[in-house]
Amino acid sequence: MSRLSARRLGARSIDQRLAVIYHPQKADLRRLRLAVERTLLESGESWGPTIWLETSEVDQGSEQARLAIDNGATQLLVVGGDGTLRSVFEGSIDQFTPNGSPITLGLVPAGTGNILARNLNLPLLNLQNLVRRGILGETTALDGARAILTYPKGETSQHVFTMMAGVGLDASIVENADPKLKSRIGWLAYFDAGIKALPLKYELLEIRVDDKPVIHKRVLTLLVGNVGLLPMKMAVMPAAKLDDGLLDVAAIAPRRFWHWAHLWSRITFESWILGSSSTGRWLLENTKDIKTLENLSGRVIDISVERPVQVQIDGDSFGQVTHMRFEVLEKKLHLRF
Repeated sequence: MSRLSARRLGARSIDQRLAVIYHPQKADLRRLRLAVERTLLESGESWGPTIWLETSEVDQGSEQARLAIDNGATQLLVVGGDGTLRSVFEGSIDQFTPNGSPITLGLVPAGTGNILARNLNLPLLNLQNLVRRGILGETTALDGARAILTYPKGETSQHVFTMMAGVGLDASIVENADPKLKSRIGWLAYFDAGIKALPLKYELLEIRVDDKPVIHKRVLTLLVGNVGLLPMKMAVMPAAKLDDGLLDVAAIAPRRFWHWAHLWSRITFESWILGSSSTGRWLLENTKDIKTLENLSGRVIDISVERPVQVQIDGDSFGQVTHMRFEVLEKKLHLRF
């Protein structure tokens, strides 16, 4: 996507301190340190000592973010996957520097899907460029989201996220993905996880968008988020924007062979060819088969299910739930890129 039109935030404080929060299994620490040191030196500005914090299975980034801010960090560089970024965002949301500026995040994608990075067209293989953009790039205020999950016994949990949540097959694939295979072949490991999720299960959902009437729909999977593109530039939510104050929904429900053919064509070739122009997008909108793929959008998405269903948020599994509420967090993610 092109550079977003969201408002640019003010200049950084004179007293600057960077914290690097990194996933130890996904970051090449030697190369990363060199890239960070070179970028800070090239900036020609005064920086306090860099804080280096690694994540763990117990603390995936939120506690590290809070610790860094408590120790004077004015901006955070996140090195890891979508889940690491989600956790750091959770620990830094609504936090400010001593001069009143929001704490900013930079992103060095080093995960399996790297969905947000792909939607921002970040250079995934250029470490020095990523570090430079993550530390010195312009700050853009992007939308985040909050998920409020209700579990079968009535307990609830809340989580913020940056790009996408999934219900049904999508979440089952995340749950079944082999970590070792993911580390070897990346997002292609999800194809193996999809086979493990067979036979396919269709879930009956009650979907309410804002104050509109409830929609009853039986789906294979349902996605809610701020981004529209998956790996291979598959456009499941082509109207999604990171700065429009809305959450987008994709209700996916192919049943017959021709439904699958239509779905695959629509999210790949048709979107690649037609999605770049207003006329093409109009054609896509007016030739869609909502039985196969239905797109919705709103500020609040409420979903109730017939039976407990698996849910994932930014590529991490959060178990089986009976109700989900998704709320947009407008301009809450202050990202340098």
